[in-house]
Amino acid sequence: EQAQASIGGARDVRGALERARRGGRLTAQELLDVAETCRATGLFAARLSAWKGTHLADVRDSLDPASELRERIERSVDENGELLDTASAQLAAIRKKLRTAQDRVRERLNAMLRSSDLVGVIGEAIVTVRSGRYVIPIRAEAKGRVKGIVHDQSASGATLFIEPLTVVELNNTWTQATLDAAREEERILDELSRMVEARAERLRDSLQ
Repeated sequence: EQAQASIGGARDVRGALERARRGGRLTAQELLDVAETCRATGLFAARLSAWKGTHLADVRDSLDPASELRERIERSVDENGELLDTASAQLAAIRKKLRTAQDRVRERLNAMLRSSDLVGVIGEAIVTVRSGRYVIPIRAEAKGRVKGIVHDQSASGATLFIEPLTVVELNNTWTQATLDAAREEERILDELSRMVEARAERLRDSLQ
């Protein structure tokens, strides 16, 4: 009977390992590839352990499944290569605040779009984003009816995208939370990249 072992799931992550070794920041997708390679390494090592032969033992001993690193990455990155809320307690809290702020500003603007006071003033009744701010479309000739900040206009100039003054603070909260989330995501990627850096040589040897 012929013995078989799979290394399915392994990725060629040598480029990512080298960048981590030089102190670079890996992307969430690259970290996921590292984790999947570690998982494949562990499965391969487990299969080899059932086989006889000194040379196979030598191969097995040279493999580094880096299970703690893999688990940490898998707790932080989803299967699509996006950072999860579980990546850090801070990220979860910031994202919760971000979603709340986003819901509040959208609710306020949607209420304005439905208001009888603005009949004939609204362009297309949708809340949209311009320059990183939630805005509503107002007919240019009626812009005096809505006090706010103009962030953009349609190609024809017939519609202005206005941030009403009543939602400026809500938009500020959402914008700040968005910036905070991005900063925390970068911190997490740096932290995970340094963990990969610490294992880079052993992981590279395992891949070889």
